Amino acid sequence: MTLWSVGFDRPGAAAEYVTVPAADLAAKPVSVDHLQAAAVPLGALTAWQALHEHAQLASGQHVLVRGGRRRVR
Repeated sequence: MTLWSVGFDRPGAAAEYVTVPAADLAAKPVSVDHLQAAAVPLGALTAWQALHEHAQLASGQHVLVRGGRRRVR
């Protein structure tokens, strides 16, 4: 079985370690545990993927967000 056979379409999607520019990082608050901190970007990344990759949202278009306080399931 290769990485590509399980549905990942981006190299490194299942990597244990990755490198990123320091400017893209933020410090984790002491009051937040590692599991909670890891989940923070999930909603934003899911919305980004839905709007830009699936809905093909273009510059100048608008989106109405309803139920913005709900979580991604």
